[in-house]
Amino acid sequence: MTSDDIERTLSALAEKNEALEYGLNTLRNELELERQHNERLRNEMMSMADQLKKHVTLVNSMNMSSIKRQLTDVTVAFTATIRPPNLTGLNSGQPIIFDRVITNSGTAYDSGTGIFTAPVRGYYVFHMDILMEPGENEYLQFVKGMEY
Repeated sequence: MTSDDIERTLSALAEKNEALEYGLNTLRNELELERQHNERLRNEMMSMADQLKKHVTLVNSMNMSSIKRQLTDVTVAFTATIRPPNLTGLNSGQPIIFDRVITNSGTAYDSGTGIFTAPVRGYYVFHMDILMEPGENEYLQFVKGMEY
């Protein structure tokens, strides 16, 4: 091999080396851009995760306060009367529809149907006063669901 051949080979190798270095630098730049992009995505994801935690905490506290309010703030009571002419001719199993509702806290008594629906589990006390003429009989009963 002559010195010219060696110079041509070295020159070709130098060109290849420059091309390889250029490619390597391009890959390094692309890698750095990808690293920066991944860091931005990671930061955004962490921020979103923090926001999600705050929202979950808020929703949980809202749900808990709603449940507590339902358990503690529910007042169920109704007071109603009916005038004597409106209490005649009732059929068996027919609800008494009171014509004057004085109190209906919790809206558990439906004045249109005469049906009381318990909105929450618990104990309920019902009281009824009946005034009748001497010698007359009336049969009234409280019904839970449709059980007599």
